[in-house]
Amino acid sequence: MTVVALYGRGLGFGDLTLAHRLVAAHVDVPLDDEVLVRGEHVTREALTAALRGDPGLGVLDRASAAAPENRTGAQIGYVTLGLIIAFVAIAVLNTLAMSIADRRPEFAALALTGATRRQLRRMLGWETAVSVALATGLGLAVAFAVLGTYAEGITRGTAGAAVPAGELAVVLAGAAGLAAVGTWLPARATLRGLRRRA
Repeated sequence: MTVVALYGRGLGFGDLTLAHRLVAAHVDVPLDDEVLVRGEHVTREALTAALRGDPGLGVLDRASAAAPENRTGAQIGYVTLGLIIAFVAIAVLNTLAMSIADRRPEFAALALTGATRRQLRRMLGWETAVSVALATGLGLAVAFAVLGTYAEGITRGTAGAAVPAGELAVVLAGAAGLAAVGTWLPARATLRGLRRRA
């Protein structure tokens, strides 16, 4: 092959145009996903009529093919990410609720020694804040280590780290809010039960 151009973009994810015969020799299924048709007297109705006997094939004009709405893969990815976030949130809430419910004897012993409900709530608040801070620090360290190494390998050291501050703040605030709710609701129920027993 003859190199006719060099792609200078940093990440290197550029489209390449190769001859179909050359590509077909190196893939398992040498079938085309799209066929571009251009002609003076070719109409969409004629192409649709020609493909009527082949189910699963369709005809798009140039504007429809290039439209950003034609992103089924991206939409599936967003739905999958949403389900993962929902399952993680449920797991976090369950873990916090069970851990606080298991500490009922500890809270009862502290109440017998003179600790008030306000002091117990403050103790749980500090525990939650420290846990969130540690989890945030460890999560950011792991993410920077993994993604930094990955970006270094792909860009060969030509691209710096870019941290979207707004999105990061939303994620951290959501995690802190989830931890607060997962601690406050079970703690309220547990401490109320202690008061009724007293």
